[in-house]
Amino acid sequence: MKQVKKWISVLMVVILTLGSVMLSPAVARAGESGYGLAAWDYLNTINKSFPGRGAGNNSAWACGDWIIGLMQSWGYQPQIHNFTGASGQACRNLIFVKPGQSDKEIVIGAHYDSDPITKGADDNGSGVSVVLETAQRIANKSLPLPCTIRIIFWDDEEEGMIGSLKYLQTYGIGKAMCIINLDSIAAGDKRYVHGGGGAGGAASTWLRDAALQISEENGLGLTTHSGLPGIPAGTRVQGSDQMHWTYQGIPYIYCEASLYDETRGNEKPYRVETADGRVPEGQIMHTQFDDLAKITDLFGGRTQGHLAAYSQMCYELLTRLQSNGTLNNKTQPAEQLKVLKAEAIDISPSGYTVKVTLNNGSLCKKVMMPTWTSKNGQDDLIWHQATLSGNTATFRVNTKDHKNESGVYHTHVYYDSNIAACTSPVAVDVTVPAGTSEPLKVLEAEAIDISPSGYTVKVTLNDGSLCKKVMMPTWTSHNGQDDLIWHQATLSGNTATFRVNTKDHKNESGVYHTHVYYDSNIAACTSPVAVDVTVPAGTSEPLKVLKAEAIDISPSGYTVKVTFNDGALCQKVSTASWSHRNGQDDLLWELADLTGNTATYRVSTRAHKGDRGWYSTHLYIYRLDGSYLSPVPVDVYMG
Repeated sequence: MKQVKKWISVLMVVILTLGSVMLSPAVARAGESGYGLAAWDYLNTINKSFPGRGAGNNSAWACGDWIIGLMQSWGYQPQIHNFTGASGQACRNLIFVKPGQSDKEIVIGAHYDSDPITKGADDNGSGVSVVLETAQRIANKSLPLPCTIRIIFWDDEEEGMIGSLKYLQTYGIGKAMCIINLDSIAAGDKRYVHGGGGAGGAASTWLRDAALQISEENGLGLTTHSGLPGIPAGTRVQGSDQMHWTYQGIPYIYCEASLYDETRGNEKPYRVETADGRVPEGQIMHTQFDDLAKITDLFGGRTQGHLAAYSQMCYELLTRLQSNGTLNNKTQPAEQLKVLKAEAIDISPSGYTVKVTLNNGSLCKKVMMPTWTSKNGQDDLIWHQATLSGNTATFRVNTKDHKNESGVYHTHVYYDSNIAACTSPVAVDVTVPAGTSEPLKVLEAEAIDISPSGYTVKVTLNDGSLCKKVMMPTWTSHNGQDDLIWHQATLSGNTATFRVNTKDHKNESGVYHTHVYYDSNIAACTSPVAVDVTVPAGTSEPLKVLKAEAIDISPSGYTVKVTFNDGALCQKVSTASWSHRNGQDDLLWELADLTGNTATYRVSTRAHKGDRGWYSTHLYIYRLDGSYLSPVPVDVYMG
């Protein structure tokens, strides 16, 4: 919602002084079914990560990118509507469509901008969070929807519903049969659903009636007002983004948690959301109280109850409302995540793989597999997170992580859906056979890929599952062990490798010594294996840049990639990056990753306030003596 603007002809405030209302006991039932849980998570993220989302500012852009990422992860394709905001700033509406059996559209939306001086949890992170949960639910729905669903996240609502106005000016009403708008539903004393069908009219109330019917069926505690001076009973045309749609004759419902004084009407200073005396003038929005932590301190679990009620109402409207405006009385239950099969495969002395088959992997948020042996209770309990691919989740349990014990292992499978945590894990019990008595040993140790820049030590073990770690201390023959470095190798299966770079050893050529220490799970190595290598002298050509470019450009950022003639001549690469918005107020210095003849660094737009437009990265490439080449510029346009 927004403050009254001098160019808005109708006062958009509501008079509220009634007392606080207890949450309906039915809210607990809604919560138990999972409604509102995902919305609560999303609201926490918005409150923490994207405060002060003034229309078109960096926080609003970053929030928009986050919304796009979530929606894309659920299979939606974004349509970006760019427009100029009321203050001349660049803004954008985010549009997504879920096809249904009819091409008639139910529009559901919420504005994602906020008052820039607040965290914008109530106004309107709350509406955004419910729209996100609802979008996630219908994306996962296997049965077809009766109508096409158009999902819109509006920008620049706070300056007079500019985003929704510009949307209609650009696209018109299209095939919209109705609109559901959610705005400021986290904190108010009552859960309102206003509705009607035209500017100030109450003739087309079928959508509001359907919402209230769903509330009555499920005990959601939604209500409306009985009439205010200047506002017909049950309606609220102005006040949020439904307004411009209503002026086009589109039936609407406007969801808000608030408190109406039905004796004073729509006039200041009686506009409040709560009768709680701890809140000056009863206002949450546009005040310091619009912060989820403060709302929770004031009202406890009220926000979760509101989110649960509005989430269930929205989901049932979208899945039950027919193209002729009637409500299907037979509610199709949402598909529930469940395990079809859980088994242990590839059992050996080194461990086993737990394989879980789900009915619908798209409903799954994560799969956890706590595992322990029968010996000594749960003293070796480890919570492992499985890898989820499609409808299958897998994790390899390694005996080396459980004291290398054989015998009976227990793995419990917890499968958290997108909307609720698992309360009934599936048990998988496995008998792991005892392993060979052969101790860990090195079968082969060799130096490969020898060049002036270094060499790779490759070690082959008899059984990598017996190995805890492999260390490779390395030094040159020059000046004793003055350049001694202990390197930890990368262990994969029965092979351990490490790349020795001459630049880490004063760029010396000649004889290098690497000793291989291989610690087993039960004992440290006492007899290292020696690998001696002659490294040839490098070219006398000085360090120079062959190519500098930006790759992997996306809304989240870009990667700067630099190729050298000889990376062994390079000590380090420092990067300085900034956007061209507001000078260099977001300048960041970071070190690039240097591997062989290539250095790379990922520039994240989030680290630069989510700015759009031109970015610059300057590369400072240091020689071994500490001097550096002339800075190399890389400029990128982030549209």
